[in-house]
Amino acid sequence: MTWDCLVPEPYVGEERSSNDEIRAMEQFARVFAERYSTPGPALYMGSLDEAITHSLFDPSTPCPLVVYVHHDYSIATNIFCEHVLCAEKITTYLAENFIVWAWDRTNDINYQR
Repeated sequence: MTWDCLVPEPYVGEERSSNDEIRAMEQFARVFAERYSTPGPALYMGSLDEAITHSLFDPSTPCPLVVYVHHDYSIATNIFCEHVLCAEKITTYLAENFIVWAWDRTNDINYQR
C-alpha cells in the first residue's frame, strides 16, 4: 500500500490557475460529495466578487452571503462537514435564505486567490 492511496484528493488542486475559479469550485463540490456522500449545501459557482455582487446588488433576489473556507487539516473539519454542513435542515435553510460560496484553503497556493 502506498501513501498516495491514503491521502484524499484535494478539494482544489495546486495545479489550478488563478483564472480557473469555476473549475476549482466544481472540483470542490464533486470531491465534497464524494467524501460525505451528499452534495452538502448548494454552492454559488462563480468568483467571490460575483457572489458578493449577486448577494448585495441583485434587486430581484437580494440575500446574505455565507462564505465557507475549508481546510482539510483543521481540527474537526470532517465532523463539522458531515454532521453540520451536510445536515438536511441546514442545507435546506441555507438554500432558501443564503448564497453559499466555498473555497478550499488547504493548499497554500489557494490562500493567494
